[in-house]
Amino acid sequence: MKKTYAALALATTIAFAPAASAHDELTGTTPKNGATVTSAPSSLELTFAEKPLAVGNQISVKAPDGSTSKATPKVDGSTVSAPFAGHGDGAYTVTWRVVSSDGHPISGSYTFTLKGGTASTAAPSSAASSSGGAASLSPRATATTTFDSPAPSPAAEAHQDADGSAAWSVIAAVAGVVVVVGIGVALMARRRRGQ
Repeated sequence: MKKTYAALALATTIAFAPAASAHDELTGTTPKNGATVTSAPSSLELTFAEKPLAVGNQISVKAPDGSTSKATPKVDGSTVSAPFAGHGDGAYTVTWRVVSSDGHPISGSYTFTLKGGTASTAAPSSAASSSGGAASLSPRATATTTFDSPAPSPAAEAHQDADGSAAWSVIAAVAGVVVVVGIGVALMARRRRGQ
């Protein structure tokens, strides 16, 4: 009887265990999210928990004047970066999309403010080099990458992982309940036969 309860407890534990989430997550940015900097950074850096794939990654910057620049960023280990040439004081919004190490795209955005700073010495570029270099992110630079999907809405920016992981968690939980109930019914039927 103890073995039966142990098996039932093990099945319940497995059925209700949280689903693993292998997607990478953003762990830091340079400049930091919400920071006020006094000089324009020469580049923007995003650091992730795991090394993103070096394909399909995008960074765009919305300048205080409303203009937007886009570039194909460079991946170096778990850091994704792109040159930046800020022009003028104000809030900059950095919107990013990377392909995580498990092949799923993740995206988000952050802001920083340039106050009393001077423009970066990075020269604006209108195209990324064929060797994988990134174009400078300057409000006056021309777009270098055409996004294959529209920029995320404000609601989507707040939610980095929109690939349906929550739905799979619910499906796994329901399947686990079905398994546990099935085991319970089988054990009760076995017990009745023995009496």
